[in-house]
Amino acid sequence: MKKIIPSVLTATLLVSFTACGGGGSSTTPTTTPTVTDPIVTDPTPTTSIKVDVSGEISVDTHWTADNVYRLNGRVVVNNGATLTIDPGTTIIGVAGTGAASSWLIIDKGSKIEAAGTVDNHIVFTSETAYDGGADAVGQWGSLVIIGNAAMDAQVQPYEVDTSFVPGTGVADDNSGTLTYVDILNSGITIEENKELNGLSLVGVGSGTTIDHINVNKSDDDCIEIWGGTVNVSNATVSECTDDQFDIDDGYSGTVTNLTINQSTGNAGIEMSGNTAATFDGLNINVTNSAKEGAIYFKNDGIGGHFNNTTIRYDVDNGYGVIHSAGAFDAANTSVDNTTIYTSLATVVTGDNNTTITGLEDAFANGTNNTITAITNTIAVKPKIAVSGEITTDTTWTANNVYKLAGKVVVNNGATLTIEPGTTVIGQAGTGAASSWLVIDKGSKIEAAGTADKHIVFTSETAYDGAPAAVGQWGSLVIIGNAAMDAQVQPYEVDPTFVPGTGIAADNSGTLTYVDILNSGITIEENKELNGLSLVGVGSGTTIDHINVNKSDDDCIEIWGGTVNVSNSTVSECTDDQFDIDDGYSGTVTNLTINQSTGNAGIEMSGNTAATFDGLNINVTNSAKEGAIYFKNDGIGGHFNNTTIRYDVDNGYGVIHSAGAFDAANTSVDNTTIYTSLATVVTGDNNTTITGLEDAFANGTNNSTAVKPKIAVSGEITTDTTWTANNVYKLAGKVVVNNGATLTIEPGTTVIGQAGTGAASSWLVIDKGSKIEAAGTADKHIVFTSETAYDGAPAAVGQWGSLVIIGNAAMDAQVQPYEVDPTFVPGTGIAADNSGTLTYVDILNSGITIEENKELNGLSLVGVGSGTTIDHINVNKSDDDCIEIWGGTVNVSNSTVSECTDDQFDIDDGYSGTVTNLTINQSTGNAGIEMSGNTAATFDGLNINVTNSAKEGAIYFKNDGIGGHFNNVTITTDVANGYGVIYSAGVFDANNTSFQNTTIYTTLDPVFVGDSAAEIKTKFESQ
Repeated sequence: MKKIIPSVLTATLLVSFTACGGGGSSTTPTTTPTVTDPIVTDPTPTTSIKVDVSGEISVDTHWTADNVYRLNGRVVVNNGATLTIDPGTTIIGVAGTGAASSWLIIDKGSKIEAAGTVDNHIVFTSETAYDGGADAVGQWGSLVIIGNAAMDAQVQPYEVDTSFVPGTGVADDNSGTLTYVDILNSGITIEENKELNGLSLVGVGSGTTIDHINVNKSDDDCIEIWGGTVNVSNATVSECTDDQFDIDDGYSGTVTNLTINQSTGNAGIEMSGNTAATFDGLNINVTNSAKEGAIYFKNDGIGGHFNNTTIRYDVDNGYGVIHSAGAFDAANTSVDNTTIYTSLATVVTGDNNTTITGLEDAFANGTNNTITAITNTIAVKPKIAVSGEITTDTTWTANNVYKLAGKVVVNNGATLTIEPGTTVIGQAGTGAASSWLVIDKGSKIEAAGTADKHIVFTSETAYDGAPAAVGQWGSLVIIGNAAMDAQVQPYEVDPTFVPGTGIAADNSGTLTYVDILNSGITIEENKELNGLSLVGVGSGTTIDHINVNKSDDDCIEIWGGTVNVSNSTVSECTDDQFDIDDGYSGTVTNLTINQSTGNAGIEMSGNTAATFDGLNINVTNSAKEGAIYFKNDGIGGHFNNTTIRYDVDNGYGVIHSAGAFDAANTSVDNTTIYTSLATVVTGDNNTTITGLEDAFANGTNNSTAVKPKIAVSGEITTDTTWTANNVYKLAGKVVVNNGATLTIEPGTTVIGQAGTGAASSWLVIDKGSKIEAAGTADKHIVFTSETAYDGAPAAVGQWGSLVIIGNAAMDAQVQPYEVDPTFVPGTGIAADNSGTLTYVDILNSGITIEENKELNGLSLVGVGSGTTIDHINVNKSDDDCIEIWGGTVNVSNSTVSECTDDQFDIDDGYSGTVTNLTINQSTGNAGIEMSGNTAATFDGLNINVTNSAKEGAIYFKNDGIGGHFNNVTITTDVANGYGVIYSAGVFDANNTSFQNTTIYTTLDPVFVGDSAAEIKTKFESQ
């Protein structure tokens, strides 16, 4: 569709600088604007003005984000001038080679102040790529800085143009600031041995800030540093044709947190001249290299200090991981806390045995250095039965499943360490035969999961493939030494466990990124096991990022103690979601309660006055007791930054009290209650009711409101914001188009009206428009059905889908959107930006409009890499959880589960990277389905399959499919005839790889289908 855009002024501002004499002369800019009034076709036009820059900049100059600055030939900042570049600014280099190359040089005594931000990077790229051409090396020149810190006679005039001579002797010289700067598609050979890199630093001093730099695609080195003392931190370099990071001529700075992702070129790090820099926090990943190794000592006299380094290198090119072409400086070389992952037999290579031995000794004699073979493995993940007592330090590892057979007690001062990614299951049983884990006082549990490798406690029943439900195993219980109040009694389920007293900061260990699922059993009347029980636990204990779902009593219960709980979510428990008792005095931060069953959201009993900060309670169903329940006399609580949504009419208010509350220890601030109930506070006596109403009324910034349902239908053609104080109801198909941006605030809920076929409710973001749905860790944006929102059971197929159409269909395979072919993706803009989805939950979705036209949970059609898709959770879709047709968009830190077709489906040449994807599959067909000529990259993939009808954990659906799988764990024992990896065609061997992949299975064969033998060979050879 052609769009006529009136009143859009596009100008090219030609700026020339005329010099009189040398670099110190004054100059006067002359501007000649050329103005046009264009007709603009898709993609959506930009109103940024291209400002031509050439010659010299000899006075302080400011480049702003509302312009694009076009380097036309060599541009020099000199005469002590400072060039300031605003965050979000783009600088482009005109195409040209040799003397006609476009590059920017900051001469000594001048400065560049390019302080981008994490949200608004400053970008140097080529005009070719900016105008929509494919990204490639060599499309423009370089950013070059010349300083005054050439501290060594080795440092020569800049090799590309020797009229630029670094100054000497000023170690802390300040050439300005580069932060959050991207340097893309650069690097040109001016003439033989005179190559422009991505970023070149010549004699630059330590007063200069170089931080969060990303250099990608340079036709020489990504970054090269000649001498100087400048420090470089938090930088990433990749896809450069010579070295990724090159230091020369006595460079003596420190490089911190450098990441090298190398798939082209020569050395990862090349070092020449008498150089001995320090690298701390170095991560080198090499998948392809012509020569010279991950670290290259280029000549005699080179040293280097390498601390906290990880290298992955499996390239068999005749060079080891570390290669030396001279006699290294042994006195100035050290290697500590370094791990090398490689299958090479010879790790160190070089020109003479003395050097080889010396470097091997430096590695061997350093602290905590290891070499580990990279291998893909297939193994059975055995169930290890555990019963009785654990009385000595014990570690449970991720390559096993630990089965609690009855009550298991860690005592005698022992520490139970559980590795990230480990699963612990409870054997079925009730009463005295229940399976549960107790950490007794004086002992510890160290269960430090990670964002991409949770530790999971669940039932054997669910682990083996049966439906998940409450009450399938017992509980995780911790007994501490911080019972600071006489109220705290021996543990009610088993009074032989008696908490210690008086040690407020007692440390019972760590629980982080732990999921506790399908738990809770009544041992006998009034003796109920919860999901997580904490009895007298101290503040030295870490409880963070805990998820408790489906317990047949409380999700979490805390008796006394001082332990703090942060960033946790509880849901679907049959009594209270969060219960505190007996003088508990800790702080609960960023707690989310999603309640569709049970009684109170929070129950408080005993003389308790805990602090809740960042509390989010969403109640769609409850039998009694309200969102917050003061259970007896003497209870207080401090509630800060709280949002409660409660519309349950069960005779209890949002806040309910069954006694005389502790007014002196109760406060409510920055709290919003969304409810249609006429009576917000209920209770046993008017004094308490009035007191709690007063606490709310007299607090700071508290409000009560009805959270109205705002019906939305048809088209959204202008910029629109949906706010968290409303619920937005999709009534049929809703389309954001005409270049509009739909902004959705953190904490907002969007619901889909019930309907099928043409009456289905779904949201489409058309090409050229955007969705900015940036939820946060404590305030997710939720897309769900009106049915579930109103309190009915959640299920697949209750509303439609979220669909994004982009401009990055880079392949003719990508067709108009199959559900509605009036939505046609644009082509050719790889970095197209359709907006942001972060911390977004998409629940209870997926409808078949008609045969072969299915709405998924999230559908992405030709979406570009400028779009952010991060921390997405798709649960219960009546087709795929996520499907991606073509495009370049990257997806990170996402979880998909309980979808009826595929959990994650990619098609039609999709070429993005999927990082830290977790698939928890108990229904449907493939874990990952791949069709079309597709070869995406998956890095940090975790697939857990407990039930599947067909097609395996990974499904190559037709001819010509490849895929790169790095750092993958697959667990499946589902015997449906399709194995773990299934292929229905001839796979693309050249574009398929497996690295650091472990498959836990008892299935034989593992590889099934048309390319089974070839995929198996590929797997076993890497």
